[in-house]
Amino acid sequence: IPYGVDLELFQPTPLPDDHRILIVSRLIKRRGIRYAIDALQTVREQFPDAKLDLVGDGPQRENLRSRAEEKRVLDAVTFHGNVGPQDLVERYRSATVYCHLSNDDGWNQTALEAMASARPVVAVDAPHNSMVADGETGMLVPSADSEALATALSELFEADRLAKRLGKQGRERAESHNNWARIATRYAG
Repeated sequence: IPYGVDLELFQPTPLPDDHRILIVSRLIKRRGIRYAIDALQTVREQFPDAKLDLVGDGPQRENLRSRAEEKRVLDAVTFHGNVGPQDLVERYRSATVYCHLSNDDGWNQTALEAMASARPVVAVDAPHNSMVADGETGMLVPSADSEALATALSELFEADRLAKRLGKQGRERAESHNNWARIATRYAG
């Protein structure tokens, strides 16, 4: 029985006009967030308004801040810390694309929340990201590869129709495979 997502809380909304990347994660080394900061430097060459929103906290916060400063993108990175449910929903709504760069997790619930919010997902090609179908609900990139990540992000920012299509298909997949009501019935049965 698959994991579920609250489709009432995480609703699809139109993609914003700006170029915002969202990561919801504990700020720990194995989550690969530094690669998003590295990729942001490259992405901003083509999309100077690109921003990275980090939701969550952890022991890597200062290291990530230093990395952003070193890469000259600190002005484009916002550390939101831990937020409540409504703030989290707003972060998904303001995002153009969602990233999950960890290559060592049990399940990727945040990618499922992004898909329910009709956001394309860029994730590391790893088993815990099985809900992300490459080219259908998002894009898969190799682990620890900031260049491939920058390419995927730039492609989604440039091809608005592609981003919208992947987001729409992600929502459809969340509805058909991860709807809490259907999953609860399977558990009860």
